[in-house]
Amino acid sequence: MVRTLAAFAVAASALVLTLPAAGQQAGDGNRESALSALSALGAALPSMEAGECLSQEQLEARQALQIHTELMVASLTCPQAYRSGDLYQQYRSFTVTHADRIRQAQRRLEAAIGGQQAFDLYRTDLANAEAQLVAELSIGTYCAMRQSRFNSLIAATPDGFDGYVEEVAARQRLRLGNC
Repeated sequence: MVRTLAAFAVAASALVLTLPAAGQQAGDGNRESALSALSALGAALPSMEAGECLSQEQLEARQALQIHTELMVASLTCPQAYRSGDLYQQYRSFTVTHADRIRQAQRRLEAAIGGQQAFDLYRTDLANAEAQLVAELSIGTYCAMRQSRFNSLIAATPDGFDGYVEEVAARQRLRLGNC
């Protein structure tokens, strides 16, 4: 499951970069074609340290991608628990709606951590950490823990998602302190 989720995380990054800007028509790309376009990643995964000094924009970018990854994992893990239609399709719609924000976050982090390959490894690390959480807690506990966030964000407007990301980043800034 971890390897599958990691592949989906990298595929999600690839899909976001190819998604049309907000207001344009989305293509019919699917996860299989995105996966087939990606090569296997076997290098050590970089992580961003808790004490690392990030700008507010980088912190918000990191939070946007963390949340996007959590929604992805929940969409793949929790369809029976949530019983609210095709969760993966809802996640894909979320990704299209917020493609500009997600794309901007990806570009910011790519610049901060050393390019697309480093970013792909970082995004895989996010998915692996989330999958590990599923394994540690159990699917039922994980789904219950993520359900409120999933339900409140999956249909969020761009302004709603941006506001949520800013709020979560501000709370993390308080925990980490200023540089």
